Amino acid sequence: MYHELLIALSGLPGAIFKADKYGGLEVTKNLPFLHPSEAELLDKLCSLGGHYRSLLKFIETYSVDLSPIDHLLKNDNRNPLEGQYLHAFCAGLTSVLKPYQDSLVQIERRVMKDPYTSLSHIHRGLEEYFFIFPVLSGLVETMDTNKLHGCQVLELLYNESNTGNPTVRKAILKILHACHGVLFKQLSAWMIYGILMDEYDEFFISMKSTEGGKRKRYPSF
Repeated sequence: MYHELLIALSGLPGAIFKADKYGGLEVTKNLPFLHPSEAELLDKLCSLGGHYRSLLKFIETYSVDLSPIDHLLKNDNRNPLEGQYLHAFCAGLTSVLKPYQDSLVQIERRVMKDPYTSLSHIHRGLEEYFFIFPVLSGLVETMDTNKLHGCQVLELLYNESNTGNPTVRKAILKILHACHGVLFKQLSAWMIYGILMDEYDEFFISMKSTEGGKRKRYPSF
């Protein structure tokens, strides 16, 4: 069962843990070898796998640029998210997920060493992610639904970082730090070299056409 649990915590369904209608994971109902209290705890644990899977899917979808032909081949009519801030967000999110991946490796080693490791011990080792993952899932859902772009991503992260949970705040600030790298790069290029590095129209300085057809740089706010 622990092997199945580790697979579920990695975001993959199996014989004991199946995908639910919301895209998460849940314990298969009425398994004779599981006590109801065990099934309840396993349901809570595998919820982390559902969040983890959705976060990985977001990273896989948006962490690299799509070529023009890839945009044309998309079957849906949504405007895909794009931009340097989005890519930085994905990089920051990847760094936040790394300790979780390391925790799964440690749990696997512990279980191999001691097959009688309790579920409560595994739960305790992953406890912080019951707070972090729902918030991160909410962030990516907000970005995807509202097609947040450029500094809107910074605003979302800043607002969500104002939380009383230090563990959640630390995770969000790590992503915000990655996004600030894009902003500082744009600022330094503009202020030091007079270069507008803004392929995706995300910077608060933009090019605007004048009456004579020439383009000048003006603040966009």
